[in-house]
Amino acid sequence: MRLLLGMMLAVVLGGCSRPNKNRARKVDSAFVSTNLPTNSISSKARINKPIPVPPKIRGIAVLHGQVVSTNPALKFAVVAFSGGVLPEKEQRLSIYRSGVKVGEIKMTGPFQSTSGVGDISTGEAAVGDLVQVE
Repeated sequence: MRLLLGMMLAVVLGGCSRPNKNRARKVDSAFVSTNLPTNSISSKARINKPIPVPPKIRGIAVLHGQVVSTNPALKFAVVAFSGGVLPEKEQRLSIYRSGVKVGEIKMTGPFQSTSGVGDISTGEAAVGDLVQVE
């Protein structure tokens, strides 16, 4: 009985022992593929070449704004533009309300950082109308 207990204890403790480092290396090297070409990606990755920067793609700046103030009696309107793009002096723009063209404005100035004044040449303008190139 003692002999059987001693043998079982030896088997249990032997199975719980730490694996040898050399044995672990042999197992790891068994799974490594050795059929890689000599000019593989990993050999190229070791070279410290600068990574090329992709070109920046800029969107087209669309000229559009919104009517912030209007004077129907004198037929002029103040338009605030977004995107940092202002129209040229004497440029004609269309006025839209709910997607329907309701008038036309000729930007006469003065211009400030994001807004400008224009004369309403045809139709009408109300606060909140969209102004953009036709």
